Amino acid sequence: MGEEGFVIERLTSGAIINHQSFLMRLKAEAEYVCRTPVRCFELTYERFEKVMEHRADLKMAKEDLEHALF
Repeated sequence: MGEEGFVIERLTSGAIINHQSFLMRLKAEAEYVCRTPVRCFELTYERFEKVMEHRADLKMAKEDLEHALF
């Protein structure tokens, strides 16, 4: 069998690739190939923590994920 990859058909503005690893601050590596021109912005976890201070919905999503995984 050849190498099989996960195909993401479309991402919308604000999408996070591998959001569970990001929210849980886990190390994860992946390779991505874009079929069209894209713009990518990096959000550090430290900056995300500051954003979470002002966004109850993000804080709740992280807590829900923690409960589901642990």
